Amino acid sequence: MALAEAQILEATAPPTEPMAASDAPIELRGRVDAVDEGRIYGWAWNPAEPTGRIEVQVFRDDTQLAIVIADKPRVDLRRNGIGDGGHAFDLELPKDNALPGARLRVVAVHRESGANVELRIPSDAERAAEAAFSTPLGPILDRLESATLAPLASLVVVLRTTAPD
Repeated sequence: MALAEAQILEATAPPTEPMAASDAPIELRGRVDAVDEGRIYGWAWNPAEPTGRIEVQVFRDDTQLAIVIADKPRVDLRRNGIGDGGHAFDLELPKDNALPGARLRVVAVHRESGANVELRIPSDAERAAEAAFSTPLGPILDRLESATLAPLASLVVVLRTTAPD
């Protein structure tokens, strides 16, 4: 069957029962933030399971080099609504595979379903542009977060001390 025919059949297929939440397609998200001095940094998560953790597999060509769970907390992820912020990964590549120019692939995998997505590795120019943008914003965001959280902490203390037993 040709691709166009398959698309037409899908478009004209009779309606089916609504998908159960467990049958919904898994939409993994993430990225490699950097490959630097033999280490890979990035994040991966499943928006449908904001506190769940995703497995990350690293390959050089077709050889699997490492598996890690994306479970490290990062403030920037939390700030940007990436679940609870605990979706980062950081791993050291084996020495002989950290060579410049090695064809690396990083894949996020939902262990229960097997769903996976290859995470994009940014170019050096993209990393430089991101660093130029994020470096000045970091301290500003830190101060803004402190300014908004401090009044909330005071409110919690007041509520606890004034709440009836």
